[in-house]
Amino acid sequence: MQIISNLSYVTFFEGIRILPGSSKLSEEDYEKFKEHPIFISKKLDGYFQVEEKFSSLSEMTPKNAIDFVKNSIDLDFLTSELSKEKRKAVKSEIDKRLFELNLDSESSEFSNDTEEKKSA
Repeated sequence: MQIISNLSYVTFFEGIRILPGSSKLSEEDYEKFKEHPIFISKKLDGYFQVEEKFSSLSEMTPKNAIDFVKNSIDLDFLTSELSKEKRKAVKSEIDKRLFELNLDSESSEFSNDTEEKKSA
């Protein structure tokens, strides 16, 4: 089961973490929070989509795929989808997001190195 979140932040329901973009969950975990009033409200407002069998962005409309990519933090998934995706606008958004995520990763590594040197 896949929960697709169009939110730009991590959410928690009944102790289950939902990441921006896509989160894989067991049926058991989904059962724990599917009736949570805030989850239901956000789902009705379009912030969450529940996909029983989600395999790729190509199953989404271009707008939904782009929204999904903008909030995704899963480098492996995005890299995998880049090679499969045929739509120019979606591919462009995947490229842009991968670049952003790689910059964030490099800057946090740099700040960790700097902090280690300060404490040495």
